[in-house]
Amino acid sequence: MADKRQRLMLESEIPAFVDEVIKTGCDTCAIGHEYYTIGDADLPKEKID
Repeated sequence: MADKRQRLMLESEIPAFVDEVIKTGCDTCAIGHEYYTIGDADLPKEKID
């Protein structure tokens, strides 16, 4: 069975992650300098993952 423990995203991984979220059609919003929120997640079922 695969190890499914979660880990924190590395700072260097954040830009690529944000780009991928935007490509799905979701908007992102920065909260200060430390956090992002993902909005508009009303996506078609084939894109929800």
